[in-house]
Amino acid sequence: MSHNEHFLLKRMSPAGQVYDAGTMTLVIGAGERIEQVQFNYRPETERLDPRHSTDEHDLTFGSNGRALPGFIDDFLPDDWGKKIIAAHIQKRFLNVCEVIENSGIHSTLGAIKIVSPREPLEEHIWDTGVDIDLLHSIPDQVWDGDLDELRNREDTLMMLIRGGSQAGGARPKLIVTEKQTQGSRFWLVKFNRSSDPFNYAHLEWACLELCRRAGLPVPAAECMTLPSGRAALKVERFDVMPSGGRYHMLTFNSLLKNEHDQDDALFASYEALADIIRHYSYQPQTDLGTLFGQMLINMAVRNTDDHLRNFSLIRDQTGWKLSPIYDVVPNENLDTKHQLSCLYSQYLPSFKDAEKAGIRCFGLSPEEAQRIVESIKLALQEWPSIIARSGMNENDREFALTVTKHTNRS
Repeated sequence: MSHNEHFLLKRMSPAGQVYDAGTMTLVIGAGERIEQVQFNYRPETERLDPRHSTDEHDLTFGSNGRALPGFIDDFLPDDWGKKIIAAHIQKRFLNVCEVIENSGIHSTLGAIKIVSPREPLEEHIWDTGVDIDLLHSIPDQVWDGDLDELRNREDTLMMLIRGGSQAGGARPKLIVTEKQTQGSRFWLVKFNRSSDPFNYAHLEWACLELCRRAGLPVPAAECMTLPSGRAALKVERFDVMPSGGRYHMLTFNSLLKNEHDQDDALFASYEALADIIRHYSYQPQTDLGTLFGQMLINMAVRNTDDHLRNFSLIRDQTGWKLSPIYDVVPNENLDTKHQLSCLYSQYLPSFKDAEKAGIRCFGLSPEEAQRIVESIKLALQEWPSIIARSGMNENDREFALTVTKHTNRS
């Protein structure tokens, strides 16, 4: 016999105004399987997904039993956040309602909070995260996924769930605030693990710096070292205004889900991302050029983890556009295929074929495609100096130099 679970979606505007965006009802069947998802927009509220018609207020979605519509799923935790929630409520397994109820009242990314209507209103705080100066109080083993140290440290566990329960992905990370003389800055801190084959923090910083030097939009990023000596990367949040208001975001994974059962796409391409940009961006030519440049960077540094959750649209005061670039790190296995294909191949075009890809897949003019290719090539000439500034040890510097050697043959 099925039962219904009800949730409220709240949204914060870039100006900092909070309003009810709509209500969600999950129809739950046997075995806690999701049979149906109903979403009801509040009158006159802006749509959370650019594909939703302003004429439709009541939407119904199917599910494969576990999956939620993308504009909901994007704002729920992945493996890392779920592990923290499970430790907090001391449950081995979580159902979707437990995940929602234990993530929305804490620090969140983006402009949406999904909360239980049973929670008192004062719990719906728009927290910008843990004070960065308190990171030293979290046991170092936590960043390796060992949460046993937190069993008798409720204050530390609450700090971790406050800043980490909604962060996406499987790697350890925390939403933090850094108070400065000129105001606060808001960061997502990503921590190295002891088992990592190389220093992820330093190498990701180097890749973002490479993108920046190529003229591509990237968030500010800084490396830091914990008292234990563990390295971490601070990536400045681009979903938060300096005043504290929020930009709404959607991943391309959300926009390319199966519309009938909400399954994630098993195969996708840069061409599919380009089509979404053409349909919904208010600056499509700029964004198509950025996406093309990012694809070339991914090819050049062998970032094969270019899956659909690592690309997003962001909704600013004007409309939808491609977000700044994030999550660019080489794969330790240098012969791995890319998650996204281009020109029907999961080995991305080399510089020799790049201009053709820019024209055919991204709709760029020959002149614009050539300009972007040359800007990436020029930035790659600075790769050795970027590596030297990154703080990597000798072994990691050697690996980073090896990563891009194939481009000399392109």
